[in-house]
Amino acid sequence: MPVPNQLPTEDTRGASRHLPSGADAVPADGTKDSEEATGTAQKPRTTQKHGVIDAAPVEKADGHTDTAALAKRLTAIKGKPGHTAAAVVDPASGKELYAAGDDTLLMPASNLKVVTMASMLSVRDAGTRFTTTIVSPAPGKIVLVGGGDPYLKRSPGEDGGPWASTEQLARRTAAALRKAGTTSVTLSYDDSLFGGATWHPSWPKDYADQVTTITSLWVDEGVDPATGVRVGNPADQAATTFADQLKANGIKVTGKPARTKGSGAKIAEVRSAPLEEIINRALLHSDNSATEVMGRQLALATGGKPDPAGVRAALQAKLKEFGAWQDGAVIDDASGLSRSNRVSPRMLATVWTKVLATPAMQPMLDGVPISGVTGGLSYRYDQPETKPARGLVHAKTGTLTGVASLSGWVRTPDGRVLVEGLIVNDAPVDQGQVWVDHASAAVSHG
Repeated sequence: MPVPNQLPTEDTRGASRHLPSGADAVPADGTKDSEEATGTAQKPRTTQKHGVIDAAPVEKADGHTDTAALAKRLTAIKGKPGHTAAAVVDPASGKELYAAGDDTLLMPASNLKVVTMASMLSVRDAGTRFTTTIVSPAPGKIVLVGGGDPYLKRSPGEDGGPWASTEQLARRTAAALRKAGTTSVTLSYDDSLFGGATWHPSWPKDYADQVTTITSLWVDEGVDPATGVRVGNPADQAATTFADQLKANGIKVTGKPARTKGSGAKIAEVRSAPLEEIINRALLHSDNSATEVMGRQLALATGGKPDPAGVRAALQAKLKEFGAWQDGAVIDDASGLSRSNRVSPRMLATVWTKVLATPAMQPMLDGVPISGVTGGLSYRYDQPETKPARGLVHAKTGTLTGVASLSGWVRTPDGRVLVEGLIVNDAPVDQGQVWVDHASAAVSHG
């Protein structure tokens, strides 16, 4: 889909957004990618604070890509590892500028998160919030009802931020109960918003350090604060945490929380951060758990079942709607953890072209890292061939064993925007990352 060469520059939450630029780097979270970006002007800039290197000289001053020169730069990259495939597109015209195995279906790893988040923004406003509620089915009985907030926290924490917490919910609940003359309750919990398997059948058990059992109710993604391990029943853990917080606010809680179906009058609630904040954080940290929750929310929003099959159907339907679907492609989960996923570089490039052309989807542009500046790309682009691309590549990374991928948008030295999809399979991750970095640096040259 063609897009204008110059994109909107309003920094308006939930509305048309400009392309992002440098932001403070955020440390990677374990083996996950760490990615962040904020707003910018329309031309590349040198930012001493972040060490962004000046743009490379403009190869052609007429604002058009020399496709022969681009192909020469890409084919000249040394040390081609495994199975490489690439697509480069001019989103202003829709013209494919370079294609090498661009329709080859490969494992995308975390680049599948791009599809999930773009799909979510196509059906829900960027300001959408998800509500965690306390209801009372009878006097002295309350139920904690999960609304699918992936970033519900135990407490606000020192960093503050827009994230809802059960600590805040406990204070509000206790105040409402005391006002009604109630000081002792039984507590149950309702995590029935999502259905089906809570653990994807394609994920091996040892993925438990990478993703939480999927439910509509958890705190801190079900991570035990004492051990740092993801618990097996995060909804029960959330309810137990909430019970302790109620007690700390002067409300006696009798018995142990049990699962039930929530009903009755609403007592209190907390609302999540806006959807765009959730998406940007999930992309920033390449957060598998939060992305899988967004997949369930997508299935609900599109009228499907919020289970693995419903997520697959919703994502496939969205790819067809975007004009990005390719026969033979496989969408198995929302996060890209499954090794059964198969997409092509062209599919990823088409999704990014759709994002750039659609104001409602542009908030996710803030969620990807910047070459040599932020997140998972902050420590890369340090070779002589890639240093000129620092600050110019804005892309989602992806890694699994034998897989490296990169897709997003690239600012050329003369201020134009190109879209790229790069995937390497069947190669050591470090070699694959070197290749995609060199390839994107070649694209950024214009």
